[in-house]
Amino acid sequence: MHPSPPRLLRENNPNYPSFVLGGTHIRDVPSNDRPHPDQLLISLPWSYNSEPERFYPTVYLCDGYWDFPMVWGMYSHLLYDHVVPEYILVGLSYGGEKPDVDALRKIDFAPPEAPIQESCNDYLSRLKSSIIPFVESEYAVDPSFRCLAGVSIGAAFALSVLFRDPGLFHAAIALSPTTEYYDQWLFRLERAYFDMGRSLADKLLGQRKDFPVRLFLASGGADDPPIVRGIQEFDRQLDSRRYRSFDKQSRIIDGEKHAGLKAEGMNRGLRHVFALLAAASG
Repeated sequence: MHPSPPRLLRENNPNYPSFVLGGTHIRDVPSNDRPHPDQLLISLPWSYNSEPERFYPTVYLCDGYWDFPMVWGMYSHLLYDHVVPEYILVGLSYGGEKPDVDALRKIDFAPPEAPIQESCNDYLSRLKSSIIPFVESEYAVDPSFRCLAGVSIGAAFALSVLFRDPGLFHAAIALSPTTEYYDQWLFRLERAYFDMGRSLADKLLGQRKDFPVRLFLASGGADDPPIVRGIQEFDRQLDSRRYRSFDKQSRIIDGEKHAGLKAEGMNRGLRHVFALLAAASG
């Protein structure tokens, strides 16, 4: 007589307790008329409750609905190795009824003049006027260090913010940025920033311009060749400027494609942008 086969669990959402990421919660940014208001996934540092006088740097993560759990999972390991300081992680997301996040991100991360953009929509404007002020009024944030991180069009958006609103963010992690999109919009933005405010004498004398940013820029070695070439070309353009106060690390993640570089890229990116703060915090 053969034993009965085991009863296998065939239900995708079984009636068991869910696993919740520790120290995290969700906040909706106050909004007047958006059907899918900006929603934030928040992870607070270990010492947040025990050190009420302390203020923390922040990492704003594009596409938080996809990548927040991965970056949250890195935190304790990087902190254990003393390669990052304690920081507040803010995953950028959307609320409302069943948001189509892929469609929404394509609108929000596109240039303001792109045909896909909706009227009166500028995600950078919302980030600056609503999201960041909300975070910094609700949490113990050190406004002297904000990092913006993203992948693909989220990475392109992160890079664009550095040139569209200098000083809003002090660091960026850009993985697989789509630099070739929208008629090489990023190249034109960087060129406009480089030329802005430079006199003829500055140009003739080769005066270097300030760009006080820590940047980690990476592509997957097995990504589509046009994307890799575009990133490498943008990297060379940045190098040619010889910006002062600019600390950039560039890397090709061997064997990884467009999304597969996320884990190693974000790990290395966090270590680079936080290198000085980690050393200062011991």
